[in-house]
Parts: sequence; C-alpha cells; structure tokens
Amino acid sequence: MQSLHAHLPPTTSPLHYALEFLKVLLRSLRERCAPIRDQAIDQLYTKLDEWRDPIPDATSNQSEGDSEPQGSRLAVLIVDTVKAIVSLAEYMKSDLNTAILGSMSEQDVKAFVLQQAKVRERELVVELWDAKQSPSGQVLRDKWRSWAALVSSSMETSFAPIPPDHKWIVRLMEQLGTNIAISCNVPNSFAPGSEELAVNQTQTPSNELPPHFFFVTPKLLYIQNYLQAITITASLRILVQLPGPRGHEFLDRVWSLLKMEIDEDVHGPPSELSSTKVINLADEVVRVKMPLEANQESQLREAVDRTLRPQDPVFMLLHRRLTEGLTRQLLDHMSAAGDTSRPGREIPDTLKTGRTIGTRPIKRARVDVPDHLNISPRSSKEGATAPVVIKGFEEPFLANEIQTILREIVVCITWVGMVWGDLVW
Repeated sequence: MQSLHAHLPPTTSPLHYALEFLKVLLRSLRERCAPIRDQAIDQLYTKLDEWRDPIPDATSNQSEGDSEPQGSRLAVLIVDTVKAIVSLAEYMKSDLNTAILGSMSEQDVKAFVLQQAKVRERELVVELWDAKQSPSGQVLRDKWRSWAALVSSSMETSFAPIPPDHKWIVRLMEQLGTNIAISCNVPNSFAPGSEELAVNQTQTPSNELPPHFFFVTPKLLYIQNYLQAITITASLRILVQLPGPRGHEFLDRVWSLLKMEIDEDVHGPPSELSSTKVINLADEVVRVKMPLEANQESQLREAVDRTLRPQDPVFMLLHRRLTEGLTRQLLDHMSAAGDTSRPGREIPDTLKTGRTIGTRPIKRARVDVPDHLNISPRSSKEGATAPVVIKGFEEPFLANEIQTILREIVVCITWVGMVWGDLVW
C-alpha cells in the first residue's frame, strides 16, 4: 500500500513505467501472499505481461488523436490493476490476521480481541459526541467529571474517604439503586425525532449516564432490574417468614417469576412489574400461608401489593442496604485490583525460560498488545468471589444471586475503566 501511495519518478513514459512497476509489485506480493491468493495474482500479472504496444503502420499518417485510444486502454488496464491490488491487499491482511491468531495462545487472542473492541468503541463514541471538538476528548472528559461530581453527600459520607479515581463507582451504584431506568442517549443531532425525545425527557425524571457507558448501558439496565428483583424477593421472604425447606422452595418459585420478567423485557422500567406478575407473586405468598380466611387472604394480597412498591419503607430499606453493600464490596475490589496491578507485584503463571534450548529458534508474527489489555481470565473477577454479607439478604439463595450480579457489575466497571481510563481522570 505504501508503494502504491508513493509518487512515480519523472519519466517520459509514465504509463509504461507504471506497467513495469505493477509487475514488480505483483511478483513481490506473490512471494508473500497465502497460496490461496496465487491464482488471482497470476491473472493480474498475465494481463500486464501480455500487453504489447501496437505497431504503427509506416504507410499511414497516424495523428495524435489516432494513438490516444491505445494509451487510454493502457491507462484503464493500469487503473483496474491498482484497484484489484487494493482489494487483494484487504484479503491478504485478513489472511495475515488469521495466521497470526492461529499461532497465538488463547490469552493473546483474548487480549487482541479486547484491543480491537476498545479501539472501535472509542472511535464510535468520539465520532458521536466529540468529533468536531478540539482538543479531541475534552468534551467527554468534561461530561465524565461533571457526572461523577453529582454523587450525593449521603453516599459520599457513607464511603468516605473515597479515592478520586473511584468516585465514579459510587455515582454509578447510586444511579443503579434508583427506581428510574438508566439511559445513555445519543446527541440530538444524530437521533431521529430528537425534538420529541427532548420534550419527553423534560417531562420525566432523567437517570442518564455519560457517553462512556453507551455500549454497556443495556447490561447496566439489566443489572438494575436484577437488583430490584433481589430486593423484591427479600421483601417477600420477610413477609412470609418461612423457615427450612418450605422457605427455600418459596424463594425459588418467586425468583423464577421475577427472573422471567427481567429476561423478557430488559429494556423496561425497573420499577414496574406487570399486573399479571404481581398477581402471580401474591398467589405464591397466599399458597404458602394457607389455610386462610377470606378476609385474611385479601389483607395478605394488599400487603404483597404494598411490599412490591418502591416507595414501601421495607423495600426502600432493603434496597439501600443492598446498594451500599455492593458499593462497599466494589470499592474494596477496585482498591485491591489497583494494588496487585503495580509493576513487580505479579507472579507469572508459567515459567518459560530455556524453552527454546536445543530447538531451532522460530520467528513468528504476533500482534503487539498493550500490557494493560493483556488481562488474565481471573483478573477482572478476582475479589468479587468473596462472600457478601448484607443484613436482610443472609439467605444462601439470595447471597448467591447477589454474588452473581456482583460479578457482572465488576465486569462492566472493569471494561469502562480499561477503555476510558485516559479520558476521564
């Protein structure tokens, strides 16, 4: 590609020089390409090699206009060949990547994929929010800092002192703990019907994240719904007060209903359950409390309805405990991860010294992956496996679900920190 981009040297016959140049280039490509590309290169080379200038007729007076079509045909041949080489170069690049990935370890492949995903995500987000700004990235940095500064004083006091580079975690968990669905909307200039969207946003409370969360917002919305479901399950457990196996069976049945709800509609508001699901949950509570008088059943159904409302005092207390407990665990995890990531602190998983002794050294093409992207599979979840004990959620079933969603949160914040670390602090 660099050879094609370079200017041709001055010559009295640029078309003929280009013809010979392309033949040399094709021979060079033939030596470097995968065997599957040989036929395509040979066909291009044959077309160039078979070109012969027409022999002028000495008995005829050939004007300049008569010779022009021959030059035009040669120019068309050269242009078509250049286009074919450019297209062929893309295939060769794909072949090279395939060969490189085939010789890489699983960990190196994962790091390469992460690197490409990071680059592509940054390009798209910058293009949407920051393409016309100078210096590039300043708008994103300002949006991040203004968003992180909105953390409430009560949350900031509960976890003080908060390291400046971890303050965003507290802010994110505070938003996940609300009853308003989180969102990350594209700029109005890119969104169809932006005027109507802006009016709707002014009429309803907003729980918007900065652009850095654009690609993980669907996952975070699922996490928000998941946290609501855990709180609802814990609230109903307190309401029925069932010990032993019956309590375990009740939690399992209730959780199945709630899990089905959040899996079916991950884009719905987290604070709303369908009326059918509310009735089903009330039926489960009534079933385990039977036998009941008619008035007792109606009172129990009313109690279930109150418990499922986000404004219910028990629900609010449990949800706050859950959010704060997870936030504290995340801060501890990030602090521990920061300590273990310092230079000189890691111990290699395997020893490789001396492996090539007695064997012929082989040079292999490889992808140069930055160190901060070369993540071992355990690093992003290490620390999140520690038991999380939260008052009101001591039941092993609930503790297990909390552990599951904690791992998902760790994955999200690790990804955001890895992709945007240099454009936020």
